[in-house]
Amino acid sequence: MTSTILASLLLLCSLGQQPELADFARDKLQGDDSVRVEDAYKWLHQATRGNAHAITDEKTVREELQREWGSLGQPLPDEKLWEPLRQDEKVGRFNLRPFRARGGKLEDLLAAFLQSAKDFPGDQTGKGFMVDDEAAFHIAWNTLGMSLDRKPVGNLNWPEWRRLDEETDPKKYPAIHHSVTYEKKHQPAYRLLTHDEAEKLIKSLKQQAVKVAPS
Repeated sequence: MTSTILASLLLLCSLGQQPELADFARDKLQGDDSVRVEDAYKWLHQATRGNAHAITDEKTVREELQREWGSLGQPLPDEKLWEPLRQDEKVGRFNLRPFRARGGKLEDLLAAFLQSAKDFPGDQTGKGFMVDDEAAFHIAWNTLGMSLDRKPVGNLNWPEWRRLDEETDPKKYPAIHHSVTYEKKHQPAYRLLTHDEAEKLIKSLKQQAVKVAPS
């Protein structure tokens, strides 16, 4: 067991926080044969640390979104519009293809993305104790590692977890890309949004559908 896991155990005990996020992510990912440990890491990183790392300046964010928006194809089979990354649904992935296909507007999505970066991470609360987003990631990531040490889940296993942990620890656990297998299968095209901002966009699609419905 690594020193980071031991430290996380002490943190868990001191905060009284349950490892629900790691369990939630593992349960969501275990049925997907394209998932690798990088995808589990990315899930937990986004679920705890939000999208602030992706924000440089509004002009750059807009240009990146415009380039991706213009290259989007049709939604993939069974591609969801919104996928929560946490059991409390505070933040999740909002998929671009189904949003655009249903008449969603780029400017609305851009505004939602920028606002989400301001609003999340918010307070990560564990039974009265406040946990910052970095500590919350370490708790979730190390909890996942401990569970995989006991029992592998699909393609997620302890040796792969440890390999990635040893790669990312010296870099202070940065944001990383999806695995090649996940990229190939899902062609991920999404933006990280808070639940409130996602709900606003979904509501706008419903309102637009009512306006264009034949009388």
